[in-house]
Amino acid sequence: MTSNATAASGASTPPGLPSVETSSGAIDAYVSKTRFSGIATLLEIQEEYRRVVPIFPLVLPANWSFPDDPGLGAPDPKMLWERGNGVVAAYLIWQSAIVNEAYEGHKRGDSGQKDHFLNVLEAAYATDVRKAVILDDDNVFINGTKATQRTTASRSPLQAAREGDFAPMRSLFGLN
Repeated sequence: MTSNATAASGASTPPGLPSVETSSGAIDAYVSKTRFSGIATLLEIQEEYRRVVPIFPLVLPANWSFPDDPGLGAPDPKMLWERGNGVVAAYLIWQSAIVNEAYEGHKRGDSGQKDHFLNVLEAAYATDVRKAVILDDDNVFINGTKATQRTTASRSPLQAAREGDFAPMRSLFGLN
């Protein structure tokens, strides 16, 4: 993967945020190649993951790479999985790398690094790569929740992290 992102028509990058695409058109190509359906064994899901990692379209932080194994497991080896879980694993591993870099910057007092990676996270959240694997039509991860007659408003993990409170993000991603 290259660390140089370029603008892309299919990336849907919100205004003011960096492009997160490895090359122009990479997101559209990836999404078109990763529409899976049906069921599979864990071994087939792990192979699916290994097939999508080389074409993953979002830029990884410097010195990061995808692990050979996605870390998926099941108590019963005969358990069946929904195809696409290898694609989900790739996105979640990428997202964890981005969050980790933002958190490390925060811990060191490097607001530039923290803000850059939170911007990357927000920009990627608007892409079809995320929309294909994480359902969040109301963008609660980015915007939080609005108050209703039954609930109170809440900050999103992203809003909290931008304000220096990484506790929700740390909890969500299992960071120390």
